[in-house]
Formats: sequence, structure tokens, C-alpha cells
Amino acid sequence: MTESSILIIQAPEDAQSTISRCVGIPEHKVCVITRRVGGGFGGKAMKAIPVATACALAAYNLRRPVWMYMNWKTDMKTTGGRHPMEVTYSVGFKEDGKITALHLDILINAGIGVDISPIIPLFMVGAIKKYDWGAFSFDIKVCRTNHSSKSAMRGPGEVQGTFISEAVIEHVASVLSMDVDSVRSKNLHTFNSLDFFYKGAAGELKEYTLPSIWDKLAASSSFKERTDMIKQFNMRNKCCC
Repeated sequence: MTESSILIIQAPEDAQSTISRCVGIPEHKVCVITRRVGGGFGGKAMKAIPVATACALAAYNLRRPVWMYMNWKTDMKTTGGRHPMEVTYSVGFKEDGKITALHLDILINAGIGVDISPIIPLFMVGAIKKYDWGAFSFDIKVCRTNHSSKSAMRGPGEVQGTFISEAVIEHVASVLSMDVDSVRSKNLHTFNSLDFFYKGAAGELKEYTLPSIWDKLAASSSFKERTDMIKQFNMRNKCCC
């Protein structure tokens, strides 16, 4: 056999390398054919490689084409899912809701295999920095555990980072008995803080329109008026049990 050919998606170079080592032939002898798959949403990156390698090994030894299909339940089990995390944080803030400091200690459950886990912290921090935290520090550890290997699902790390950010904002609002959106608004980036947190990627001052968009959306949706209506309705309809 002079060449192995297989169909896989999103990470052909990793499949080629893995198949080469498993079968024992040079990488240039492994031809990986990939269909156009659009955006990369996670499981297609790494989890197809074990299936592709099993097919390649069987095809190499049997000298005939091998095709494998996993049912949906098996496919979902092998994907592993998003990375669970344990997060502890300390946050400092003023009486008006302005956050002045945030420190995060994060343990990421990567499962038994590496997969794409080493890059999850990078995506997380990018999502967390969407607010101006003032003094911001973090300690993130990727942990190997006896769970199934976790992989990239859509928005890997960014979903968890966004959840952490909003949890902190809502906690501050709860402690101060403030409306959570007023705390969000208070901690949106200014252009100067955006330039500090995202050095070199902030663009120009005239291009930063988030605060004005925030205000326009609030006005166009009558947000304050509708919020007041809801509060009045809830006050008039309290349970007297």
C-alpha cells in the first residue's frame, strides 16, 4: 500500500499526523480529503480523529476501503462536551456600582485527554475583558481528571468567560440593591480602558460606539419605562400566602 486516503473534517493536518504514527507510514503518504464545512464549531476539530484513525488502520491492513458511521448518541458521548470549571473570585467596587478590581481563580476540568484544553484560558480571558474591571488579575489552571476528555464546543471558553463576567456583575448589583443593567452600563469600557485591555486592537476613538449603541437601544426599546411597569405590576401582585 503506497497511499492512505480518508475523509475527515476541520483538522486534516492533525488527522494526517495521527494516522501516520498509528499505521507506521510517512505523513506524505497519507492523503486526507476534507469537504467544505463552513465555520468551526468545536467537535469537528479533534473528535473525528479516533474514528478516522480506526478506519485508516483497518483499510491499511485489509487493503480495502473502510467506512465507519457512529449513531448520534455515541457521537455525543465521545464529544465530551464543554469544560466544567470551578471559579472563585474577589471583587472590589464602589457604592455607585463601579468595579475597581477583580481577581479570579479558575480550575478547568479538561478530562483525561489534552484535546484543545490548553487554549481555553486564552478565549476565556478575552471574553472576561469585555468589561472594565479596573485592576484585573487571574490564576487559571487546566486540570487533568478522570472524566471524559472535553472539547471545543461552539464559542469555546468564550461562553464560560461571559458567564463568569455576568455572574460578577449580577453579584455586585445584588449586594448594592441596584438594577443590574445600571451596573453593566457603569462598567462598560471607555475608549481608554479598551485600549489598555486590548492594546493594539482597540481601533480609533471614532470607531468605538458601544456606549452610544447601549443608550440608543435603551431609548428605542423604552427600557426604563417597561422596567418601571414591571416593578409596579410585581408590587401590586405580591403573594400574600
